[in-house]
Amino acid sequence: MTNTTFGLSKTLIQENTTLNPYRLVKLGTSQDQVVAATADTDVLFGVTDESADATAGNPVNVIFSGIVKVTIASATTKGAYITATTAGKGAATTTNLKKYIGILLETTTGTDQPAQVLLCPGQMSV
Repeated sequence: MTNTTFGLSKTLIQENTTLNPYRLVKLGTSQDQVVAATADTDVLFGVTDESADATAGNPVNVIFSGIVKVTIASATTKGAYITATTAGKGAATTTNLKKYIGILLETTTGTDQPAQVLLCPGQMSV
């Protein structure tokens, strides 16, 4: 895997214990809190770095732009648009009106494999 590069990031607070490294996040219920995104309809806010530790109340660095590692739930071909699935993991989507965080830059061959994603959030329009 090549180097990860990112620009904009911010330290936020883990709202609960489901947040792990390289996971997609959405806004939490309180200001400056984030939780794991779990659905392709969530507004995808960013990706956690290695500082996420599944401890509620702890700080976590969230990356908003650049090329970052995302845990991909299953084997996926590069070029896929990545959305959220269980526990903030990434999964491919081609479904109209589903939200995505970016484009997968390398093929994954197994489950829960970290892979590089170019962050360019949007919504599918097919």
